[in-house]
Amino acid sequence: MMSSKIFEKESVLFGNKLTDLKLEIKSSMYLNLAWKLFWEHSGLFIPFTILFGVICLGLSFIPVIGQIFVGAIYPLMAAGYFVVSLKIIRGEKVVMSDFFKALELWYPLTISGLIGGILTALGCLALVLPGIYLYFAYLFSVQMIVDEHVGAWQSLEASRKIITKMFVAFTLFTLFSYLIVMAGILALGIGALVSFPMYFIMHAIAYDDIKKQIQHQI
Repeated sequence: MMSSKIFEKESVLFGNKLTDLKLEIKSSMYLNLAWKLFWEHSGLFIPFTILFGVICLGLSFIPVIGQIFVGAIYPLMAAGYFVVSLKIIRGEKVVMSDFFKALELWYPLTISGLIGGILTALGCLALVLPGIYLYFAYLFSVQMIVDEHVGAWQSLEASRKIITKMFVAFTLFTLFSYLIVMAGILALGIGALVSFPMYFIMHAIAYDDIKKQIQHQI
């Protein structure tokens, strides 16, 4: 995947680099483009979503251990959506095997998920609001790992600093994307085959757009 590695190069200085940046969330544009890209590549997204669902459903029947495995594979499968979505957004050719390329990054993805989850939980136990803040602030970390190949902590910190610059708008956008997923689930569950990948495509588009906005300003 083509990448200018701006986050890897600048992440240590992000606190200063982001000071004067103005970042904009364009929810309607992300939704419309995601809808278009999904249907253009539904032959890839729907089978992968079915596979994802079958694996999670099967593991859920295994007491305790099954739930642990679901939690472990979720970030890897989510990363697969982002790998494919980013390639499509950037005009690259995609095949089904691209969904599994994120497995090569299992270590930073797993560590990132663990650290982010622990810090978010601690934030919720403390005063609740810090946990809510970290939950949303860390949502770009997976995209950064698959796109920039940065480390776990580096991805979490860069994600937090970027999303903090547009926290309210990004939170509203994320809640909106959750409503789309819920609508798909309520549509007899079948709609989830559309709404679930739509969530990841929308967030991949948002990440790519914000990355371009940063590139134009630093």
